[in-house]
Amino acid sequence: MSYKILSHGVSKFGKLEIALHRKSLEFYELLESKGVISYLKRVDHLGYVSKSYPGNNHKRWDYVMLQLYLLTKLRDKVFKLGLGSNKKIVDTEISGLEYLQIVILFSNMGYVNGTLSSQSGMLHFFEKKPNKKTSFLKNIRKHVNWSEYANKVIKEKDYYSLKYVVALNFLSNHDKNNEFKEIVDACLFKDNKQLNKLNWLHNRIRKICFIYLDSYNSDFPFTIDISKLLLNPANYIKLFNPNSTDFESLFDSIEETLTKKLYIAEKSVIDLYKNSELFNEYLSTYHKKIVFENYLPTLIKLKQNFILEKCEDSNCYQFYLEDNGINYLDKVFSLCKVEDGYKNCKTNKQRHEKDLNSKLSNKCVKVIYVKDYNSKFSFNNIILPKSGLSDSDEKIFILNYLNHHKKFIDSHPYNDHFPDPDKIFKQYFLQDYSRKVMLQLLRILFMQSEAITSTAYIDYQYRDAINKLYERGVLSTGFLSGKRSINNILNKISNKINYADIDNNFGLLSYLINHKNSINRNVHMFYCLFPVQIDKIGLEAKGLYHHENPKVFDKITDLDMIFVLFNKSKYQLFIVEGKDMRIGAESAIKKDFNENFKPLLNNPTNMPKIEYVFKDGIKGGYICYNNL
Repeated sequence: MSYKILSHGVSKFGKLEIALHRKSLEFYELLESKGVISYLKRVDHLGYVSKSYPGNNHKRWDYVMLQLYLLTKLRDKVFKLGLGSNKKIVDTEISGLEYLQIVILFSNMGYVNGTLSSQSGMLHFFEKKPNKKTSFLKNIRKHVNWSEYANKVIKEKDYYSLKYVVALNFLSNHDKNNEFKEIVDACLFKDNKQLNKLNWLHNRIRKICFIYLDSYNSDFPFTIDISKLLLNPANYIKLFNPNSTDFESLFDSIEETLTKKLYIAEKSVIDLYKNSELFNEYLSTYHKKIVFENYLPTLIKLKQNFILEKCEDSNCYQFYLEDNGINYLDKVFSLCKVEDGYKNCKTNKQRHEKDLNSKLSNKCVKVIYVKDYNSKFSFNNIILPKSGLSDSDEKIFILNYLNHHKKFIDSHPYNDHFPDPDKIFKQYFLQDYSRKVMLQLLRILFMQSEAITSTAYIDYQYRDAINKLYERGVLSTGFLSGKRSINNILNKISNKINYADIDNNFGLLSYLINHKNSINRNVHMFYCLFPVQIDKIGLEAKGLYHHENPKVFDKITDLDMIFVLFNKSKYQLFIVEGKDMRIGAESAIKKDFNENFKPLLNNPTNMPKIEYVFKDGIKGGYICYNNL
């Protein structure tokens, strides 16, 4: 038979029917004969994310079939996509439709249960068992370009692309006559110009389908109505025209939001980390039963299936760096090299964990670096036990944390094509990075639980004041190195900006640095000059009884200013409350710290003594975490 009709039910659409012909049918039957198709029907589409955000029951095969079905709707000549015409791929002649059907199957066949977490766990397993990696790559190495690609993926720990290497492992064993090698090469290496449009189309179809399926499962207020595309595809010619950019920013924005809110959200990262470790253990336990030269079929046949688990005992504290462009001298530049920075972090992950755990009695701090699929974001995640750090370990950790980020600033690559890279780097990158470092540290100091989450964010109601300060060359948040830089900023804020409470806070900053600073050698400083608001987010059942949102947001307090002075061995973390009041300032400061701030801390007994400053018109109080 030269064709086969696939039938499969997908929620909302019911039964979808797809016709496979010639080469795509041969490829499908090869996968089916080795159990790959039935396996894809069991694998959760979102892998580890299905544990973080339960409720989405889509399987990987649902995603594959939706792509194949949308592809069939684009055969109309009005799209001018060349799906019906034959293409010459070296010695193989194949229609555009067949080619893309094979590409869709090839792009998904290498996923195993857990998706990215399992792929990450597999890379860790290869580090421990290099002989198994050698077996896994044995037949791949018969093809020079496949071997180079696989080596690059494994060396760079590119878990997004490992699915392709798993697929190459399969084909190197079962595509005996290399019937699909040219097709796979065209998909992987994009070196056939006549297929550029088809490869672009595959990426567009892939995006539409995963956005449709995945947006239902995230904190995402809207989705794509794919039914319009399927009913009236001819109305959306521009959507499938590679020369049109009408929809590019829309898809990019949705994918970025799904990345932040779903794929690499804090809850997801915890389960990514846990299931990566579990899959590593799984391979370590059953590696004698798996023939790594023929990895996928033997893994599928194992009676002991890998079972995903939800992480219940850890919290994740995350921030991300973004490859944002800024306009400078009529040109758009990227602030920093996110991809290079991510690779640098991944390479030094063990050293970073060692630094953060230095001298801790319980070496429980984990670091996870994750990038998005398009390498536009690099996510910095610190994993801690839900029980938090002990009193003594918390004091030590703060110094480790500060020096860890100082080293990151020193080593992180930024774009050196700016006319004045040092100036631009300081003005933009350090402002953003310092803000995130300080807020992450505050979140680590505060409680995190299932019922209560403390948030920390900079309150920007003083936007005019921030702009006035910026005109003086002072950023609202930043990093400074050396006494001269710190004294320079004190000089720039010495003249009032006519915001009474902010001017009072700046006076406190100058007083504390000049009179309470005990670190004189090789001093560095992270700072937030404007108030950071602390909210408590809780859950109350009565909200549900009244058909209201069960989440309760309570503003606990705002911290008027935070700055930390440190070097390799010492630190002083000042949290400042300014009170520009005629009477009652001391009692108000005491109440803020003891009643609003202290109960939120992971280790309230660690809160330093409240100190007061009433001198030369300056009014306020502070606490100072330190290891002096």
